[in-house]
Amino acid sequence: MQKGLPYLLGCWLAVFLPGPVSASDDPDSTGQSVKFAGFPVLGYSPETRLMGGIYSQMLIGDPKTRRPSTLGLSLLISQNRQFSINFFPDVWLYKNTYRFSGELKWQHWPDKFYGIGNDTSEEDEEYYVSRIWGIKLDMLRALRRHLYAGILLEVENNHIVEYDTASSASLPEGQIPGSDRS
Repeated sequence: MQKGLPYLLGCWLAVFLPGPVSASDDPDSTGQSVKFAGFPVLGYSPETRLMGGIYSQMLIGDPKTRRPSTLGLSLLISQNRQFSINFFPDVWLYKNTYRFSGELKWQHWPDKFYGIGNDTSEEDEEYYVSRIWGIKLDMLRALRRHLYAGILLEVENNHIVEYDTASSASLPEGQIPGSDRS
């Protein structure tokens, strides 16, 4: 799987990099049109080092008549073998009266833990791997033009699936809040 990932990302780049392309030149009877676009993603942070991937998006609707709905998908991988898949729906309904947007995510996230507080050092480093899934959903209703109110639901589960096996490691003992594989 890890050897095939660069190939998969390369295929996505080849398919989506030419830019926005209309799925049909004639909108259907409802005035809907569908367009696709893809973009490379590149970033850097000390925690991930170099990170790259692809973001693809489907645009549904005619922006001249109402706000278009979008469906986005991102695939990212870092030099630290951190992997993330994110799905971003943003749907407008009933002449822009209702908006449903959010995010679904899954991550395989190797990381390092140094302890709690300001008195930690490089020698305290512990390796661990988390599997993270989450959902975020915004449900909004128009009260007036450009004024929306609604609710936000956000749930995230961070499950530690692998610990550092060094005898001095504090995470496997469960003494640190949240480190008991839950």
